[in-house]
Amino acid sequence: MERGIDLLKKIKRSLNVKTFFWIFITLALTFFASFTSMGSVLSRTYEREFIEQFNLLVTELPLDLERASEEELLDIITSFAFRNHANVILELEDEEIRVGSATFSTDEEIELLTSRVATRHSTTGEMMVLTVEVSKQPLTQVLETTQGILIPLFLFTFLVTLTSSWIFARRLTKPIILISQVSKRMQQLDLKARCDLKREDEIGVLADNLNEMADKVENSLSNLQVANSLLQEREEQQKEFFTAASHELKTPLTILSTQLDGMIKNIGEYQDRDLHLKLARETTNSMSDLIGKLLSIAQMQSSVIEIKKTKINLSQLVEKSCFDHSELAIQKNVSLSHFCEPDIEILANRSKLELVLSNILSNAIVHSPQHGFVDIQLEVNNNHGILTVENYNAKIAENDLNRIFEAFYRTDQSRSRYTGGSGLGLHMTKNILETHDFDYNLENSENGVVFWIKFPLIN
Repeated sequence: MERGIDLLKKIKRSLNVKTFFWIFITLALTFFASFTSMGSVLSRTYEREFIEQFNLLVTELPLDLERASEEELLDIITSFAFRNHANVILELEDEEIRVGSATFSTDEEIELLTSRVATRHSTTGEMMVLTVEVSKQPLTQVLETTQGILIPLFLFTFLVTLTSSWIFARRLTKPIILISQVSKRMQQLDLKARCDLKREDEIGVLADNLNEMADKVENSLSNLQVANSLLQEREEQQKEFFTAASHELKTPLTILSTQLDGMIKNIGEYQDRDLHLKLARETTNSMSDLIGKLLSIAQMQSSVIEIKKTKINLSQLVEKSCFDHSELAIQKNVSLSHFCEPDIEILANRSKLELVLSNILSNAIVHSPQHGFVDIQLEVNNNHGILTVENYNAKIAENDLNRIFEAFYRTDQSRSRYTGGSGLGLHMTKNILETHDFDYNLENSENGVVFWIKFPLIN
């Protein structure tokens, strides 16, 4: 009983089996009804034709007898009896003639077809009663033969129906089962699962839609993983940034606290309050500048403020920046050369771009060797303004190049913020350029070190 219940449950859960049963039952019933109808129609048709032919013969025989002479009567009914396998009884007024070619066994019940007709002889006027008997055994034999043919044919058709139903069920359900299997794999987050069906019907459309949905889910999850990775990386960078910022602020705060304590206690060199108040003021100014840079970087990284872009004459801005840094170049004993193609116009935030140019030029000048040379070029190439600042006879180690844009990173780790800058200049430059979507890089060249930026021109 339990096995039967389990079998029924399996059948209910199997689309292939259910489809096979429906197709087989439909075809089997159709063929059964067809063969039954065929047998019935054949039987009735042959029986009707047999009776009609018998009636036609019986109708013609009396006509022949009416015109025949007494000598011809026996010949006519004898010929009729043998020709049609019948028994004929001709009853005259004074005699009875019996002629029969069919032998009917008395042991078996044989159904007879009988016709009795009365007529008069056309010449003598004598009354004649004609009785004709024909066995239905030939009809029965034909019907049995027909059934003998139909039953094996039905069995053969049954087997063909069984086989074809299974084949058709497999062909019909195979793509649906494949789609079901693929959907289960997708449910288990197997993002590589696809329906490999080359069909143009509704099943093919369903498979294509499922593949398209899988592609979108895979792309969405991939984008989500990338976004999550970037978010984690950004959180890690922010942690490192604030750790470095705390460290950078701790040093000037310690210096300022020492100066104030010394002046309050009026001990040692701190008795000269005017000198140390001036130094304390310089320390607070340096801290204020550092905090301002930190706030600017934090705003750009968190997208709190929107960069407002206006049309800028880049050629004039680079010329002005070169002029502003000419005094620093003289102090550092560095030669400064520049060439700018005129009237190159771009869209950018003017104050941010001025800060970028200032950071790049000051870094190039400060990190140049004695009697060094810095070359600034601004040219147009492929609908872009290309700015290159090349620092001759200077090199940066590959390890330093990979980290040069990190906050508070200095190529000379022995330098402090007083000897090596705050370490925020290039980091701010990176944030500003990326906010503007400008391509840039700092790399070693044949002559030294070059910083280049690509500015899209205004059409």
